[in-house]
Amino acid sequence: MFFIRDLVLLITLTARIAEGYYAYAAIVLLGLNVSFFSATSYPYTEGLALACLFGALLLFDVACRTSEALYFALCGVVAGLAFLTR
Repeated sequence: MFFIRDLVLLITLTARIAEGYYAYAAIVLLGLNVSFFSATSYPYTEGLALACLFGALLLFDVACRTSEALYFALCGVVAGLAFLTR
């Protein structure tokens, strides 16, 4: 259920942080991993926590680029949700 969402969030995060083909390498490494697929295919388990984690990291990147306190607060809330789902 969260397999595709996690991969989309991961490619977005990697493309914002690194340049070149690192985003595609991250997708290939995690997308072809059987453990990642089995952990994220069941709803409300590891996939939800990873989606919240990747979302928090994306919000942190946006917060660092804009230096607005609202994005830092949202990052903390989403990171807290990632911790609680784990």
